[in-house]
Amino acid sequence: MKGLFRLFLLLSWMVSACRASDSIQVGVAWQGKVIMPERVLAGVQKTLSEEAPQIHLDVRAALPDLAALESAISEFEQTKAGMVILRSNGAELLGRRGVSIPTFLGGVNNPVELGAAYSLDRAKMNLAGVTYYIPNRFKLESFRQIYPAMSSILLLVEAGHPGSVLDVKETTVAAAAMGLSLRTAECASMKEVLAAVQGAAPDETLILGVEALIMDHVPEIVHAAGDHIVFGYSEQTVPDGALASLAADDEKLGRMLGRMMVDALVKGRPLSEMGFQTDPEPRLLFNYRMLHRFSARIPFAIQSLARAEQMLKSILSSAPTGIGLVEDRVLVDVNDYILRLTGYARDELIGQNTRILYSAQKEYEYVGKETYRQIALHGTGSVETRWRCKDGSIREVLLSATPLYPEDLSAGVTFTVRDITARKTAEAALARRTRWFIIGTGAFAVLLMMLVGWLAMSLGQRKRMLRALKESEMRYRAIFDSNMIGVGCWGPDGELYEVNDAYLQIIHKTREQFNNKQVNWKNITPPESQVKDEHAIEVMMKRGSCDPYEKEYLLEDGRRVSALIVGVLLRREPVMGLAFALDISDRKAAEEARLVMERQVQHTQKLESLGVLAGGIAHDFNNLLTAILGHTELALDALSPMAPGRENLHEIEKVTCRAAELAKQMLAYSGKGRFVIEPIDLGILIEQMGHLLEVAISKRVDVKYRLAPDLPLFQGDSTQVRQIIMNLITNASEAIGDHEGMIALSTGSMYCERAFLDEAVQALHTSNDDQLPEGTYVYFEVKDSGTGMNSTTMAKIFDPFFTTKFTGRGLGMSAVLGIIRGHRGFIRIHSEVGRGSTLGVYFPAGCLSGGAAVAVGATPSASDWRGEGLVLLADDEEYVRDVGRQMLERMGFAVLPATDGREAVELYEKRGSEISCVLLDLTMPRLSGYEAFCALRRINPNVPVFLASGYSEQTVVDRFAGKGLDGFIQKPFSFSVLRDKLAGCRALTRHPAGE
Repeated sequence: MKGLFRLFLLLSWMVSACRASDSIQVGVAWQGKVIMPERVLAGVQKTLSEEAPQIHLDVRAALPDLAALESAISEFEQTKAGMVILRSNGAELLGRRGVSIPTFLGGVNNPVELGAAYSLDRAKMNLAGVTYYIPNRFKLESFRQIYPAMSSILLLVEAGHPGSVLDVKETTVAAAAMGLSLRTAECASMKEVLAAVQGAAPDETLILGVEALIMDHVPEIVHAAGDHIVFGYSEQTVPDGALASLAADDEKLGRMLGRMMVDALVKGRPLSEMGFQTDPEPRLLFNYRMLHRFSARIPFAIQSLARAEQMLKSILSSAPTGIGLVEDRVLVDVNDYILRLTGYARDELIGQNTRILYSAQKEYEYVGKETYRQIALHGTGSVETRWRCKDGSIREVLLSATPLYPEDLSAGVTFTVRDITARKTAEAALARRTRWFIIGTGAFAVLLMMLVGWLAMSLGQRKRMLRALKESEMRYRAIFDSNMIGVGCWGPDGELYEVNDAYLQIIHKTREQFNNKQVNWKNITPPESQVKDEHAIEVMMKRGSCDPYEKEYLLEDGRRVSALIVGVLLRREPVMGLAFALDISDRKAAEEARLVMERQVQHTQKLESLGVLAGGIAHDFNNLLTAILGHTELALDALSPMAPGRENLHEIEKVTCRAAELAKQMLAYSGKGRFVIEPIDLGILIEQMGHLLEVAISKRVDVKYRLAPDLPLFQGDSTQVRQIIMNLITNASEAIGDHEGMIALSTGSMYCERAFLDEAVQALHTSNDDQLPEGTYVYFEVKDSGTGMNSTTMAKIFDPFFTTKFTGRGLGMSAVLGIIRGHRGFIRIHSEVGRGSTLGVYFPAGCLSGGAAVAVGATPSASDWRGEGLVLLADDEEYVRDVGRQMLERMGFAVLPATDGREAVELYEKRGSEISCVLLDLTMPRLSGYEAFCALRRINPNVPVFLASGYSEQTVVDRFAGKGLDGFIQKPFSFSVLRDKLAGCRALTRHPAGE
């Protein structure tokens, strides 16, 4: 038997050696950072994995220049059995130098480069490959199908490029055959390209050549083209603004190239018989977002889309799998398979959030996060989940999703769903059978050992007893040494009689330690897990086995390993049993990481929801304050100076202004506060605040300043920054209380790397959707010797109105966080109970992203100014319209009110010649202020338009930048503010009051 076993090992070694000798090493290289070679390579690898796994690729991707490519080719000739060179510039290089090993060229895209490759010595032909060259006649015919009216063409090419020469020649012949008028612009620079585009005739269609000068600057060309129709030639993705382009399937090209390699390197077919093949199926790529601009000119394309839509409906109806479309997780369409699977009617699902299909909110949120995470990484997502049907039954499903537009998830996501309930049930049944097989095997071993003991009492059956014992040992040993799961034979005193290698790997012990009696399962089990072991032994003494349970092993370095244990009793006197152990540490760690991530996401969503709520309340609150402040000012103006009620009205006016300040704090919390942006020197700002800070804190607290010199400036609102400093200093003083203490205020600057920024954001459990940029940050820190904060307090510190005092006095630290976010900064907090707190606030040095808010329509006060004419006033709140009407009439205007943006546009279309100016609210139903503004400017580009909003001026002005807005009025506004804004408009009549 031993001889046969050795012979078997020898034969196995010989087979392995033969396989190793069959390995074929092939080098792969290309020059330049482009996407095409990656896709071609994917097709090559798929073909080789299916047809020739012995071919191994050594890939040199995106080499920096042709010199590096030539160096790689030289190395491949010395060490490889063949090589693959991708891209056109590789063809030109091979044509100059030649090759000595079989070479496969992929991605040659015009006959000029193909001719360079064929210039190799025909007697030493070592080259074959695949080209995706598309004849110009086919290109022009395809573009004319999309746009039948195409008659006059301007062809843009790169002057002096070999490919351009051929491009012009072939396009000229094709255009003449089709009766098209062709004009060529051969450009040597982008300046010449843009000049040619801007000089194109109105009816000329622009067609882009394939050279780098043209294709690398498509966005600039399309922007300069204006209303001209633009077609591309060989782009994988249709440029934004180009109507369509032609391209080949790179992966298919790679598969063709892979089959060439198999034929030549494995089957021995000569490369000269293969030559160069051409992909016969080029694809026409549409930019569907551009079709609406040309719908009147391209009825053929619209009809094709209608046929495609009907075909899609037919496919969805008959598909053997579930298919649907969601927008923002709301069901837009589903096929019949999903209706049959869930039991819902179509009208019960369409328009519903996909939450209807999940029995638990946690599962619904997990599926959404995991699917969109995979889409962001790979372009598609797949996850197993559970759907709840209409009758309450649960189905296991495999859900896969792909966005309609990878660059725009809001356009919708298509998904497929497959019912895998039967498969999951079978897997569970198999798992149960496997567990009972292990238990049964152990029980079988016990019974067999008892049988052997009984047979030992009979000397006449000794021979059969020995044979049975040997067979039992072989079966037991086969299971024991399989190492698929950890197995240990144990005694009640902690002794391990035998263990396999898998068990030793779980407890991180060596076979030498076990042989030296240094392994005792009780000594490596922590107390809490020993309780579980003792309970399991009690159960095994009664039933012979125990259910699976989790325990931990304590390693020598202090770490712990989690394991799933199944125990089987072998004998009762003395007690002996088997323990089957499975390492589940990775699974436990993954579960803990998932729970941490969920907690962070929930906290972030809570803060973001409160921010949205605060911004909305502040906006509506400002509308109410506008009415209160306006009516108060109108009443004061109407009353005589000696009227008894004037003092009361002045008090109302003061309280209203205080309420407006509260609204500003709420806007600050939501990150939409109003900022007056200016360069700030943090050191000078703190020095100017010195006296104010000393007054604001306790007399028993000593303030120490550690201000760094020559700090970089940063862009921000100095008033808001002072508010942050005052808030933090006041909090520090209150944390010290009536005791003597110290507050240290220090400044500095530092370079913040990505890891530091991510750690700061994660520590606050806040989102980082607008990722903080790496770079230099200016900071100040407030350190106190107060009572400090525990973890519970720190978790709630940024909640609105949260306080450790008896009553809350405002938004507090939540407003501070809103201001910091608005400045694109962040805050770091360190605190220990009894040892004080340190809070650091960081602002990016230099200019603030997004630019500063610019004051619009600001004019000197014009207290004696009056106007005349008709003012169109649009606001959806009746009380705002009423007070605005009274103010405008008091200035001398007639007022035409509108309840929303659409009514305002309709009134202007009817009476535009009478209207002097328009006053719009930003947020209105049917048409918003922005949409109404754009519609009015299309009717009359010169109409004066003023915008009013409860949101900040910065938020509004950034959106209207460059649109010609005449002025912005911040709600709540007074009569004098409204008058000053209108007085600054030159288009309105000016004359002193009383004339």
